[in-house]
Amino acid sequence: MTPVGVLPYKMKLTPRSSSVFARRLPSVRLLWQGRNSGRSEAFSLIEVALALGVVSFAILGVLGLLPISLDIHRNAVQRQFAIEALQQASVAVQSQFYNEGSGDYSFNDWLSQAGNPISWKAGDGVKEYSLDILSDGTVRNSSTPASTPTYQKLHLQVDAPSALDATSLPKGPVMVKLSVAWPATAQWSGQTWQNSTGSLDAVLYALPY
Repeated sequence: MTPVGVLPYKMKLTPRSSSVFARRLPSVRLLWQGRNSGRSEAFSLIEVALALGVVSFAILGVLGLLPISLDIHRNAVQRQFAIEALQQASVAVQSQFYNEGSGDYSFNDWLSQAGNPISWKAGDGVKEYSLDILSDGTVRNSSTPASTPTYQKLHLQVDAPSALDATSLPKGPVMVKLSVAWPATAQWSGQTWQNSTGSLDAVLYALPY
């Protein structure tokens, strides 16, 4: 019996028979290889170790980004809280009222919760106030104890205009500088915040008439 794929010794190849053999030879080889490749290939220990190293490196990279994303989220929450505080303080500054008896102007609404009244009158110059913004959104004087924990700090600077001649009326609008900083450990020193991770500022001009 002649083995498959082996030509007889005296067989003469014609152009047609050689082309037929060339077409059949690959199929014979594939059949022969298929019969002798019964065992399955397995991963080596080196390949497994390399795969584990790549996966571990990717996991460590993702875990390294978690603290950064948490800081970004925390800062965004603090910034939104500070924006709302500045908006409420702006409304309070614009709604100031005049006390005819003392000649003082006081801030109403949100800033009136501070415990001590925040007021000014013509010729006072620059007056500064340090307030605590509590976690429930209210505000109080920093020297006044409160059961609600402090969330942010508010510094308020009132630059009162001079008085008109022979009167107690101011010559022009009052300038109020507002600055909110976080976290609660922030402290106002000079003209800037200390121990803060972020702050927002606003400057308002309010007509006292």
